[in-house]
Amino acid sequence: RAQFTLPPGGSAKAQLLLGWSGAREGCHEALAAWGDAQTRLDRARDKWEDLLSRVVPETGDSLTDQMLGRWLPAQALAGRVWGRVGLYQAGGAFGFRDQLQDMLSLIPIEPSLVREHLLLCASRQFEAGDVLHWWHPERTGVRTRISDDLLFLPYVTAAYVSETGDRSILDEEAPYLDDVCIPPDDDDWYGTPEVSQTCESLDAHCLRALRRAFSMTGAHSLPLMGGGDWNDGMNRVGEGGGESVWLGQFLTVTAEDYAAVCPEEGAKAELLERAAAMRRAVEESGWDGAWYRRAFYGDGTPLGSAQSEGGCRIDLIAQCWAVAAGLDPDRCAQAMDSAWQALYDPA
Repeated sequence: RAQFTLPPGGSAKAQLLLGWSGAREGCHEALAAWGDAQTRLDRARDKWEDLLSRVVPETGDSLTDQMLGRWLPAQALAGRVWGRVGLYQAGGAFGFRDQLQDMLSLIPIEPSLVREHLLLCASRQFEAGDVLHWWHPERTGVRTRISDDLLFLPYVTAAYVSETGDRSILDEEAPYLDDVCIPPDDDDWYGTPEVSQTCESLDAHCLRALRRAFSMTGAHSLPLMGGGDWNDGMNRVGEGGGESVWLGQFLTVTAEDYAAVCPEEGAKAELLERAAAMRRAVEESGWDGAWYRRAFYGDGTPLGSAQSEGGCRIDLIAQCWAVAAGLDPDRCAQAMDSAWQALYDPA
């Protein structure tokens, strides 16, 4: 409680500290240890100003500059990374792909945090190469059949090394998790896996993820969809050997990006060869005539095709990542035109 006496036209300012303790004495002790609130507030403001001044966009529009340079990085760091209060993280869990995507925005702002998080994620990888889809500290989480999670480790590692020049992170070691079986009739396994005795470099972790992804392919030599491929809602598409065109595009980009920083020449050549083969598979089976398909069901029926009925005739993600993967430029141009015509709503 606080009391104020305000004269006409006057104003007052108060600082409120929120906390929790099991007993009143603990509250008093915490307040005493906190010290001067204004000093603490000033320190927090100085820290944020330091962080948010490291990248200064100049787009010509002040509101866009403020959004890109201050609001979005602040939200990514405070809300997504520290608070973990995203839509699917109400329980405060770490999402493997979720926080790694967030880290991409923080590489130029707080690279040490990104470095630490990459090694944390490596320690949440199973010996087979796949990863915990999400986990609570320390490592209670869920192992799934989702196919894209593991690729965000080499994808973000490559971005970090390329942007910072810190190649020493590739030699840092992290343990694996002991493999646990997902029951045949279940989509996932929930529990606390044991830490493996096997401990390898981050480079080895990234290569293990990429090799597993390349080994899980279907009838069109495209990656299996599994329990979802960034779109967790497409879990039924993966039943019976469904394949993902988009994941083939992402795998191509990830393999080529990681090959650019991979310290081992033999592994680099392997990745580039496999990426070229995946690129050919996407072009041969993914093109629908005017845009790129999204996936194939297990019976070979295409999804995201002119033949598709009941929705998802064209999926924007497959067109955008075709461009990101550097696929056929004429096809990419036509695919983006098709996406614009089919998906843009001027209203």
